[in-house]
Amino acid sequence: MRKIIYFIIFLIMKSSYSSTALGQEVPITTDPATQIHPAIDGDRIVYTDYRNGASDIYLFDLSSQTETRITSDPSYQKDAKISGDKIVYHDWRNYIVGWADNDIYLLDLSTLTETRITSVQSKKENVTINGRWIAWLDWRTDVDECLTDPWGCYRRDLMMFFHDLQTNSEAPLPPWIPTFDTPWGRPSVSGDLATYKRKSGGDQAGWCDEMVINLPDDEYSSIELADLSQFPDISYTELIGGSTNASWADISGDNVIYGILEQSDIYLRVLSTGEDRMIIAGPADHARIKGDWVVFVRNGYLWYYDISTDLETQMPVGPVETYYAPSISGNRIVYTADRFGNYDIFMYEIPGPPSPEPEPTTPSLAGNDEAVSHEERVGEVFCAGLQSPWAMMGSLGVPFLAAGLIRRSRRRKY
Repeated sequence: MRKIIYFIIFLIMKSSYSSTALGQEVPITTDPATQIHPAIDGDRIVYTDYRNGASDIYLFDLSSQTETRITSDPSYQKDAKISGDKIVYHDWRNYIVGWADNDIYLLDLSTLTETRITSVQSKKENVTINGRWIAWLDWRTDVDECLTDPWGCYRRDLMMFFHDLQTNSEAPLPPWIPTFDTPWGRPSVSGDLATYKRKSGGDQAGWCDEMVINLPDDEYSSIELADLSQFPDISYTELIGGSTNASWADISGDNVIYGILEQSDIYLRVLSTGEDRMIIAGPADHARIKGDWVVFVRNGYLWYYDISTDLETQMPVGPVETYYAPSISGNRIVYTADRFGNYDIFMYEIPGPPSPEPEPTTPSLAGNDEAVSHEERVGEVFCAGLQSPWAMMGSLGVPFLAAGLIRRSRRRKY
């Protein structure tokens, strides 16, 4: 009964959307199955939908108020992102060893053609798209190892890959330093610039000569900025130093927002000036930026912050599902919430004109005392094969850990 009432409300809001949607929560999906992971660009919203059993990608067009099933393969398709006419998503139709094996697919709405972007058997995560660039994290390994030892598919550290739609070519983020120094988390792309988190050492266990190695006293994470303008040559620089233990980042034009591990404040770095300041006091997480708008979650509720006015506002909507981050385009925010017994997609439109995304500019690292050029960074990993105290305690039931040594050489600070 609640779902029927909800559907009636949805139809009423659809019929008067253009005049009443501002400042209100609008339901995008009403099917009783689960809909999660929304992403928006302009008038188009994509999301993961379970109404057909295995998950599919659906598209909702705000201008025509129509919903379209994008994928029909009986395998799983999940976690779509959209940029203009292009939709990317994770697809398991070619899997060999289950969830450790998927691909990235692209659907072009202008031609209604679907293209397989990746062909190497591996686990891919956190795909995103902006303009000509597709980015994702990849546990890349070889097929034979996956077939003979499924756990071997995980015995590689993450690599970040970029795919150029203009040249139909891909390249990894160099240099790749195995085990101890890897891209991590969700990449974010704006123009020819990309941000990502790099995690080193600590409890990030890797594999070396079939022995688990761990550096419990050498953990840090930093935010790096990659320049794709000379692709396939990719230059990158540490933007937020490792001593801050930055936990995530998102970029829009000249602005990068990021969070700090074990804190819940949100910071802003302006690339053109090097300005760096806290803009949102915690608790705050799951933030996304577009133009001057920053949307974030605080204690299970959605808020937005205006960089131009330095004001934050709580949205007049109910609690949201924080596992699936919101998405923003212009002044439209889409998110996942459970209002009537299942997850649905909702939208909130911030009153006032949309905030245009500024053009990316040449970044400046002024004021960043910890910035290090990674173009000449050298990392050498040695597997010593020596038993650590933890390994010698293996017979007592303590998990086995082999000792590892790492040596890093860094250029001077500037």
